[in-house]
Amino acid sequence: MLVGKNMMTGTLIMVIGVIFFFFVLLKLIPKMKAEVDGRFLSRLYLIVSLGITCMGGWIFFS
Repeated sequence: MLVGKNMMTGTLIMVIGVIFFFFVLLKLIPKMKAEVDGRFLSRLYLIVSLGITCMGGWIFFS
C-alpha cells in the first residue's frame, strides 16, 4: 500500500475540516452579522473546524 492508514485517515479528516472552515467563512458568517447568537455559533463553528483540521494533521503525522 502506498499510503499508510494514519496518513489516509488524517488527510481525509483534514480535508473535511478545511472544507467546513471555508463553508463557515463564506456562507454562515455573512448571514449572522446582526445576531448575537449567530455570531457566537459561527465563532464556535470556526473553532470546531480548526479543531477538526488540527486533529487530522495530528493523526496524519502520528
